[in-house]
Amino acid sequence: MFRLFLVMIPLMIFVGCTQKAEEIKPKDNVTVTLPQKQFSWPEERKNFWISLYFSKMSWQPDVRQRMLPETLFEVCTCIVETFERRYELEHFEKVLNSNTPTEAAQQEIWKVSYNCSVQGIINQNQRLQQQKMENPDIKEML
Repeated sequence: MFRLFLVMIPLMIFVGCTQKAEEIKPKDNVTVTLPQKQFSWPEERKNFWISLYFSKMSWQPDVRQRMLPETLFEVCTCIVETFERRYELEHFEKVLNSNTPTEAAQQEIWKVSYNCSVQGIINQNQRLQQQKMENPDIKEML
């Protein structure tokens, strides 16, 4: 009985492992589409807010350490364009950029800034990798 048991276990494992399993196909990466602009800010005000965010963020040492200036500009543009899609200019200036924003406004500003920063860092790293591929350093190749 015991010998039969020892013979059956490897046979069951062999038969179980040889059956063709269903192949799992990954779904296509779905690109995130941003909502259409609901509001249109005057170009000079939009550029003002981009430059103001750039100025504020460029004075932070941790931001300067992580981002190149062009990346920081892209991040600030992303932040302002995201708010342009969501709010009218007057609401943005009164509620989100007042001297004492509410807790909800602070959280929204942080989330938008964080998401744009993450995407900016990803784009920056891709550009730096591409530059290394186009202009390799001989010292790094050894």
